[in-house]
Amino acid sequence: MTEDKSPLLAHIKLAEGHMQSRDIDAACQELIHAAKRFMSYKEMVTASIDETISQLSTIGCEATPPHPNALNLIRLRDQFSA
Repeated sequence: MTEDKSPLLAHIKLAEGHMQSRDIDAACQELIHAAKRFMSYKEMVTASIDETISQLSTIGCEATPPHPNALNLIRLRDQFSA
């Protein structure tokens, strides 16, 4: 079994460990770090989705519809940003 090396998950696990040892301040700090990292990831994913939608939407022309995956990504982006 491989170990997950996600920095986000590491912050969450550290926060849980701090909570178990009743170190509330350290747990809160780890959760703040986790939230900041999550927001950074969210911004990067959203930007990538937007760029891909833009590229897939311009493949078509007036006579052809945009790439079908563009619509799938629009739905995903809407769910992601809700």
